[in-house]
Amino acid sequence: MDLIKQNTAPGDSVGNLRVVAGAKIRAKDLLYASLIGSANNSAVALARLVSPDYHGLVERMNEIVQKKKLIKTYFVEPSGIDLKNVSTAKEFSILWRNVVNNPLLGAVIKTPSYSFSIEPEQGVPEEHTVRHTNKIMRYNKRMLAGKTGYLDESGFNLAFWYKNRKGAQRLGVVLGCGTNKWLERRVSFLMEK
Repeated sequence: MDLIKQNTAPGDSVGNLRVVAGAKIRAKDLLYASLIGSANNSAVALARLVSPDYHGLVERMNEIVQKKKLIKTYFVEPSGIDLKNVSTAKEFSILWRNVVNNPLLGAVIKTPSYSFSIEPEQGVPEEHTVRHTNKIMRYNKRMLAGKTGYLDESGFNLAFWYKNRKGAQRLGVVLGCGTNKWLERRVSFLMEK
């Protein structure tokens, strides 16, 4: 039921992945839809798949940040959409480094687009394509990857992985931009340092 979203167009995966009840979708497809397409309901469904004890999984997420001594980071659910999920740019950059250094996750976040099929209980499989929500990757070849986030309350946010002008790989996190254009300007400025 996490994946059922009636008010999105077929194939639309930004914010939510539209799936009918009873359809089959692979865990790999949920991962790609979550990380590059920012489909929040995919993240929730994947979390339930990984751990039938949903609340226990969230507790485990908080144990991990506590072990890393990230005292300003706290989760209440796995998609990042709840306002009670909190962090700082500095602490999130530590988590982001772990994502980038993970072979599977590092490969996923570098993928510009990903296509897959969802099989309904009856009928023809529905094709979906998720495109990376980090639009800077489309026009700046030094941008290797990123994870976008947006809430009305926090504005536009981006954790990103890039090469500087000298070719050294760097990580950055920008939080709280009022517009996507301001986010792109801020990130472009940081990439020049």
